[in-house]
Amino acid sequence: MKISSVQNYSNISFSPKTQKAQTFQQNPVVQHNFAPSFSGGFPLNVHSPKYFAAKTYLCMAKQAYKKVKTLDLYMFDLNKLDGIQEGINVFKGLNMKEIAFVADTVAEITVNRGCRNICAHCYASAKAPIKETANQINKMSWNDFTSLTDGFEELNKRVGFSIFSQKSNKHAMIIPFHDADCSSIVLKDNDGKEHDFIDIAERFEKVFNLPILFDTAGWNIQDVKAQKRMEKYVEYYSKPENFKKLEGFNLSVNPFHAMYAKSLELKQNRKPELAEKLYDLYTTRMANVLYTLTPLQENPRFNFIARSAADKSKLPKGFKSKDLRVLYMDILEKVNKLYKKDIKGEQKIVKNEDEAFKCFSDYYERLGDISKTISVSERASKIVPDNDVMAIADKEMRNRSLQDIQNIKRVRDFRKINKDMNRHFYGIVDANGDYYLTTFRTSFPTEIKFNFENKGKTTAPIAPYLQKDTPLTRNVINNV
Repeated sequence: MKISSVQNYSNISFSPKTQKAQTFQQNPVVQHNFAPSFSGGFPLNVHSPKYFAAKTYLCMAKQAYKKVKTLDLYMFDLNKLDGIQEGINVFKGLNMKEIAFVADTVAEITVNRGCRNICAHCYASAKAPIKETANQINKMSWNDFTSLTDGFEELNKRVGFSIFSQKSNKHAMIIPFHDADCSSIVLKDNDGKEHDFIDIAERFEKVFNLPILFDTAGWNIQDVKAQKRMEKYVEYYSKPENFKKLEGFNLSVNPFHAMYAKSLELKQNRKPELAEKLYDLYTTRMANVLYTLTPLQENPRFNFIARSAADKSKLPKGFKSKDLRVLYMDILEKVNKLYKKDIKGEQKIVKNEDEAFKCFSDYYERLGDISKTISVSERASKIVPDNDVMAIADKEMRNRSLQDIQNIKRVRDFRKINKDMNRHFYGIVDANGDYYLTTFRTSFPTEIKFNFENKGKTTAPIAPYLQKDTPLTRNVINNV
């Protein structure tokens, strides 16, 4: 059987796609079964009365919960439990009420910051990584990464259960990015050894016992390191026992990528040759991405994040569903050619025409599932008119979140709000240890700061719409 031409496919079903934020509530949080531990190799002043008072209180309090399957920090008197964290350096300066708040809200740990895809619809308004200097960083240091994960792991052992099992913790995964592409997430340890996404995911799984999300909008076809890295990931996650550790492996294919958007701009400026060249580069790039990721197709958690504006929207030509259909056709034609070339050559991805046709057809069907709703971030607002229904809805949601933060007087109020997924706040640990909250429509600083070696250093601003003048204060967080 031969691979049919893309033009022979004319009936694509375009149905709504689950919003990204909704992914957080797919799976239930699983309870750890830790045995209580109070040392773990962490330095601790054995004469600390505060630590031993907390230890004594915890042992006595847990007797009342013998028949309770799932414990969480808010079931205990956090004033009396304060001190159990002593000797864990990353928590220096934080009390147990503040640590409990983080455990209850954390969703993103920004191992790397910045993305070179510069998609116009990016909810985080991601920019290219800032230049690292003595005073600014674009990634966590290895010491800070291990200090954070080791600290959480040790605290889990000390209390004897997962501190991430809070009942209001509706998000069911942990994410190693906020505004980075997973194809570029890499940390170097103090010996210069690279630790990639797989290493980080394994560490997160051990500490948080939550699935992790992989998300990419593709990589430069000329970037040999990125290509080899992605081929490694495909080989690893092709095994079901490894893929099941992921909440999802998301691939974003959209008309908002910087290369495509620039080609539209050049076309409007009557530079057709340059526009066509850039368009060809983008479709070639994405064809290589689809070809490389083909072995993951059969797993139901391999997802396309395909977004465009509705055909009736007020966005400019080029960003609508009908434009995305054309873009997909051109990308799939090139995927088709790569399959044919592979059959005649190494047979690395597909071995015969029947197999190629099956893979091609699967992509064709997947690429038809398009969401027509986007988050109107600062960058997206440049192409989405203020009177567009999406812009109006986003503004209303931002205003509601601002009112929520302003009206919160105690953690109990916050946890009540967080049970409503339409108003949910997600926590972000920045690369410098600062802690933020986001709704993916707007973001807020908090006064919580982890004791990182890079504490106080500058990072790229957290987006979207960071409300710098409306932080969630320690007074509110400590008013349980």
